[in-house]
Amino acid sequence: LLGNLVSRDGKATALLVRYSRDSTPGLRRSIYHQAMDTIRTTQTPHQEVFVAGMSAIETCLSDSIIRDLQRLLPAVYAVVMLCLWLSFRRRLGVVLPLLTVIVSTLWTMGLMALLKVPLNTLTSSLPILLTAVGTAYTIHILFYFLHRVARTADREEALVQAVSQVGSAVAMAGLTTVGGFAALVVSDVVPIRHLGLFAAFGTWVALITSVTLIPAILKLSMNWLRLPTAPSDETGGGKRLDRFLRWYVRSMIRYRRFAYAICLLLTIGFLAGGLLIYPESDYITQFKKSSYIYKSDQMINQHFNGSSVLDIIVDVGDPGGMKDPDVLKRVDSLQRFVESLPHVGGSISIADYIKRMNQALHADDPEYLRIPDTREMVAQCLLLYSMSGDESDLEEAINDDYSMGCISVALRSGSTRYAGRMIQKIEEFNEEHTQLPIGMTAAMVIGKVTDELTIRGQIESIIASTIVVFGLVALILRSFVGGLFAILPLLLCIIINFGILGWGGIPLQTGTAIVASIALGIGIDYAIHFLNMSRIQAREKEGIEKAQEATGATAGRAIIYN
Repeated sequence: LLGNLVSRDGKATALLVRYSRDSTPGLRRSIYHQAMDTIRTTQTPHQEVFVAGMSAIETCLSDSIIRDLQRLLPAVYAVVMLCLWLSFRRRLGVVLPLLTVIVSTLWTMGLMALLKVPLNTLTSSLPILLTAVGTAYTIHILFYFLHRVARTADREEALVQAVSQVGSAVAMAGLTTVGGFAALVVSDVVPIRHLGLFAAFGTWVALITSVTLIPAILKLSMNWLRLPTAPSDETGGGKRLDRFLRWYVRSMIRYRRFAYAICLLLTIGFLAGGLLIYPESDYITQFKKSSYIYKSDQMINQHFNGSSVLDIIVDVGDPGGMKDPDVLKRVDSLQRFVESLPHVGGSISIADYIKRMNQALHADDPEYLRIPDTREMVAQCLLLYSMSGDESDLEEAINDDYSMGCISVALRSGSTRYAGRMIQKIEEFNEEHTQLPIGMTAAMVIGKVTDELTIRGQIESIIASTIVVFGLVALILRSFVGGLFAILPLLLCIIINFGILGWGGIPLQTGTAIVASIALGIGIDYAIHFLNMSRIQAREKEGIEKAQEATGATAGRAIIYN
């Protein structure tokens, strides 16, 4: 009882809730909320009630996702609207990009609801992710339209030039972003696969909206829109940014060897940091330390054996095989070893019941707190238990025909990194000493497998994304070198991303692992727009430096706004 139902200092007690095998997430969620409602109405100032465990964490995560969306999405829209206003200083520059985002988000979330794909910690980020992606295409078309309309009296012709010259780059950027996100389908982790598929769909919707709906709205409202009639109509901030970008491009061309050296040093430094990355996930660390669920987990771990559970399944295969004294002694030996490992609060198995019954049959003599030497004595212990207790108590420790047993290990840590080391030690000990046919399962074991699949899937998706994006850019630009120009800055971005994780001691989790793929999908837009505008300006300007300066003042400004 100590450590499981009663704390070792006698100041706390625990209620252990076991769900049936056919329980659903909805049922577990309902039970948790009912328990919390009861606690709120019955708790007194002299006692505290804490609720922890995997089902509690799952419910709190689900509730947090909904709360975060309700709180963060309006905040994100407000920030985007402010940035758009500061960039364009026109209501048109705020309304049209935001309209693209709204259409893209509604279609994507609607499709998820139609296909009954649930929200999780990854897919809940889709509205915010699509806000970043969806504004990009409209910003470039709108910016170049305003740029051309200030230099020609024919507004309709300015719109045609904007869509024909920048629209192709927008289409290229959109297709490569869709391809980059779609490459996430190679992952074996379902949430990552869902994120990639629906991010690709949302990006496609944003692209179609930008090249169809937005030009149509501009055409219909062209006669009553207040548009710049000359380059001098630009705001003072726009002129200063123009001058800065022209100076910046001239400096980069003049000191290009210095820029190459900086990029090389960054690559070496962050590659070294990337080697320090380690995979680890612990669901409880996704909550703030001040949250109720985090405090509950800490209290359970402090006063009881632990809030996490590792189940070691012993499958001897033969009916009645778990009644063999030799098997039971080896189970007991494995238990003792597991209990000696760090962060293990305790364990229980059929061997504990047999040992206690054997002691009871011998007048509670402490010397008989051990496994009997014969099968007959083991059978007598089980008979005694069936007469004095409820046989259903053994359901968690043994199956009906005694061919399989379970060692339930209570842990004070849910870290998958620790789980990996512990599982390895258990397997090594079992192979050398107990030699039992075992398998292990628990939330942290699943998390460990997920970590491994995430890393493998991330490597595969980055390789696939890079190949897809490079191939599309090279094909669209009809230039192998153009594909390299587009992909090189993105590879540097990915290296810096993983380098920051490594040097910062930030573990690689499902959420942090996909940042590189998202950066690849979003970042390719900037390279494509810059390269496309460079080609346009090269035909209009004399000399590479002037063409690049003009590119910086046009595509560069749109990229900064984006």
